[in-house]
Amino acid sequence: MRKMWEKRNKSALVVGLMMLVALSSVTSAVTIKGQKSATVDNDDNNVFTSDIVEQSVDQWILSPAYPIFGTAAYYGGGVADDATVEVGSSIGFRSTIVGPAGGWDSGWWQVDVGDIPGPGWPEGTTFTVWINGTGGHVGWKGSGSGTVDGIYCDMGQIVLYLLAPNNPPVFGSPTPSNGSIINSADITWSIPISDPDGDTFTWSIDCSNGQNNSGVDATNGTKPLSLTDLTNNTNYTIWVIATDPTPGSNTSTQGWFTFTVQLLGNLPPNIPQKPIGSTLILPGIEYTFITTTTDPDNDQVYYKWSWGDGAESEWIGPYDSGIECGASHVWAFGGGIYIKVKAKDSHGAETNWSEPTPYTIQKDIIRNKILELMFDRYPNAFPILRHLMGY
Repeated sequence: MRKMWEKRNKSALVVGLMMLVALSSVTSAVTIKGQKSATVDNDDNNVFTSDIVEQSVDQWILSPAYPIFGTAAYYGGGVADDATVEVGSSIGFRSTIVGPAGGWDSGWWQVDVGDIPGPGWPEGTTFTVWINGTGGHVGWKGSGSGTVDGIYCDMGQIVLYLLAPNNPPVFGSPTPSNGSIINSADITWSIPISDPDGDTFTWSIDCSNGQNNSGVDATNGTKPLSLTDLTNNTNYTIWVIATDPTPGSNTSTQGWFTFTVQLLGNLPPNIPQKPIGSTLILPGIEYTFITTTTDPDNDQVYYKWSWGDGAESEWIGPYDSGIECGASHVWAFGGGIYIKVKAKDSHGAETNWSEPTPYTIQKDIIRNKILELMFDRYPNAFPILRHLMGY
């Protein structure tokens, strides 16, 4: 495991050694143990001699690695061995552990953020260091910031202090209240959210009907969700999550709430869609047409058809709200017709007729083509025949 460079009282010597080693093309070729000085011959036959201070030294390329390192200690005394270290920038995060558990001398830590072996942070990248105590020092925290610059970044000593616990956001009472019965299909559901420490937070509100709202960097206050087209006699669930993203915290509060929609009185279904079906209709042949509608109370629906020749169907159904209804009819004579349909729910609440769909019943295609040509040639002739044929 690579050891932390010894800096005490010999910083200039160590910097010179690091710069010489950085010139080497060998990434891990020479390990020198138990010597006060040594001569190193690398692959390029370059020879240099350097003092080795108190510990083993591995030869590796430092220049593109950009190590960020320092020491960590608790306020009042004591090295912060085993504390967790996180170094973050806009490019990413690196982490390690203080002391021997991380592969360093007691009280020391280091991360590499250059191209080799790090994530590739170029010079000029700003970063922040967070250190969190462990064991008997849970809740102790320290931080610092810097910029990637040169061969290495020495953060010096970061002192950890015992901070007050970070509290998660809290919820107030929602409006409407939990378990309420709602008499409207369109409401604004809302809930107060606040952070006891005054931190900003993210929040989201999701309804079981798929409608939702959310926010980031939010401050204390009431957070709303607009709900529309709610269905009668239906139970809905609301999920709420609020997270304090303070580094080292990420404390969240979650909760779920319910309400039921019961609209006052019984409402009729919506007017059905205009009928659709075949565009060519001949006498004596059965044709099928379809329509659909929804009921705001989610009641079952019946349909009645008007076929344009004086005939109407019986009430057909029941169908679940939103399910298509198909009906068939045979016309005996040719001519122009209008097909329309209306609906009623299981309580008898009835709609008006739908928008009609116009059709022409073709009695005989060949004969009608001849008549069309004749009527086009003599547009003012044969008024009685035109009327009988539906032209």
